[in-house]
Order: sequence, then structure tokens, then C-alpha cells
Amino acid sequence: MRQAEKARIGSVLKAMHQIKQRKKRRRIIIGIGLLLSLAGLLVGCNTVERAQAGMIESLEVEIRPNDSKLFVYRMEDPTGARAHEAQVQRMRAQRRGGQVTGPRDRGGVRSYRLLRANTQRALLSTGFCRDGYLELDRRISINVLWLRGECRDGATDEDRERFGDLTTLDLTPETEPKR
Repeated sequence: MRQAEKARIGSVLKAMHQIKQRKKRRRIIIGIGLLLSLAGLLVGCNTVERAQAGMIESLEVEIRPNDSKLFVYRMEDPTGARAHEAQVQRMRAQRRGGQVTGPRDRGGVRSYRLLRANTQRALLSTGFCRDGYLELDRRISINVLWLRGECRDGATDEDRERFGDLTTLDLTPETEPKR
């Protein structure tokens, strides 16, 4: 082979190697991007929507002499941060001359779903209602959400011993529900 052909083959091989390296880097970057996207998606999907940030949860339970079991599950914002944020959004929208942007909760549908899901979770984690419940009343406002209900099952002696007649249960996520 001549020297010129060897040089040309060498430069072609070098160019092919550089192309392979670029493709490899591109695949790595794309892979990292996909991995980060999936991680974010998994974290978002894995997070069970509990009481929204700053909301305090409580579950008051009552066992009546006729063995009926009543409860009130509450989510409260003692700081008023949610009301303040809503007011800020309204003021920004007025300055723009338009509607409030961001996720909307028309008629409290999302808040009601959150309230029902958290009530169910609280009742299951405490074991207060074993056979479900009937919703008697609810309130959904910007700082307070509560649901009052009656368990479908009647109280047992074990329930009376565990919960007493009237108890507010601690729903701190890090611990088991306590009296």
C-alpha cells in the first residue's frame, strides 16, 4: 500500500472512531436524561397524596352506648398559608386582567377526593372502621377539610378497650396511630 492510502485509511478510521465516541456520549446523555425523568415520575407517582403541605391531620373517634362508632377526620391549615396563596393568585390574575392560572379545584372535587382518600387511609391505619363507613357530613373550605362518618361495623369490647368512648388519635406519619 502506498503511504497516501495508508494516511487516508488512518484518517477514515480516526473519523469513524470519533463518530462512535459521539454516538456513545449521546446515548449516555439520553440514558441519564431518561433515568432522571423516570426517577422524577416514580417519585411523583409513588407519593401518596396525604394532607397537603402544612396541613395537620386528626381523627376523633367516638363509641356510643348503642355500639355505633362515629368519627370526624380533619385536615386543617393552622397558619392560613393556603388561603394566603389563593389570595396571591387572585391578585396576580387581576393584574394580568385574566383568570387565576394553575390547577383548579372546581366545586372542591380534588379536595373532596383527597379528603375521602385520606379518611380511608386513616381509618385503615387505625383499624377503627373494619367494614367501611357511611359519610354523614363534610366541609371543604380553603383552610379546613373534614368528614364526619359512621362505621358500618358495631363496636366490640376490644374497640372499647382500644379507643375508649371518645378519643383523638395521633396521625403522625412517622409513627403508628396512638391514643
